[in-house]
This record gives sequence, structure tokens and C-alpha cells, in this order.
Amino acid sequence: AHSWARPLLPDGVFPKSPIGHTLVVSALGLLLVFRTNTAYSRFWEGRQIWQRILDIGRDISRATVIYREQMGVENAARICRLLQAFPFCMIEHLRGKKETALREKLEKLLGPMGELATSEGSNLKYPLPRASHRPLFILNQLAYSIARVPNEIGPEARYTNRERTWLLASVEK
Repeated sequence: AHSWARPLLPDGVFPKSPIGHTLVVSALGLLLVFRTNTAYSRFWEGRQIWQRILDIGRDISRATVIYREQMGVENAARICRLLQAFPFCMIEHLRGKKETALREKLEKLLGPMGELATSEGSNLKYPLPRASHRPLFILNQLAYSIARVPNEIGPEARYTNRERTWLLASVEK
């Protein structure tokens, strides 16, 4: 037995054979490898989901720029700002705490009281800071902004129900 353990433990507690230590270290090594692989898998899954969120936001903003004349320049700018604010809201929501840097970015995009997030005539009486699930609130405001764009009529129509349905389906993803 080790010299420091002799006064504390009776003889025979530590076996003279290193097989026990070898088995314990091997088992701990395997557990550590499995835990590392699981952690990496979770990280990669989260990274793929985050990339999908960014890709969908990019697609919606590209379509908004293409149809900005039909949507109205002000409404298109509002949609783009909501799209920019969504990842910051999602980060804050997932972390579960308010960070000053994220809050400042959100205030630059939406205003100090989230004025941009509350639509004119949308019957919503509360701004973004009071919403319990801010990312969902922003998605609802995006859907509202897209849905209120009127159809163009005629053979040269560029923005119709087809484009609206595609944009709304993208917001739902």
C-alpha cells in the first residue's frame, strides 16, 4: 500500500496487482470517449440547426429585396430588420439571460421599446421587451408583415399568392 494510506487503512485494502487499476482506467477512458462523442454530436446538431435558421433568413431577405416595390419600401425594410433581430433574440432566449451587447443590437434594430416589432394596426398592445417568447413574437410579426402585402393583378403580376405562400412557409420553418 502507499505510505500515506498506511495509517488510514488496514493492510490488504490496496491489492499488489495493478490489474484493478488497469480495468478502472480503461473503463473511465471508454466513458470519456463516449461522452466526448455525444457532446460533439450535440454540438454539430445545434450547428446544423443554427445554419438552417440563417439560410432561411437569407432566403426570406433575398425575396424581400426582390419584391420590395410590391411590398412597399417601408414594409420591406421592416421585414429585413425583423430578420436581422431574430438571431439575436434567439441567442438571448436560448441562453436564458439578457446580455447588454445583444440588448444594444436589438435596440438598434427594433428601437428601445421594440417599436419596430409592433406592427401598425396589428392589434398587439405590447412591445417586444414584454413578450414572453421574443423569437416567436418576431416570427409572428414577420408573418403578419408578409401576409398584409396585397396581390398584384394582371399578366405582369410579380407578387401573388404563390410568393406569399412560399414566404410564409419559410417563416414557419
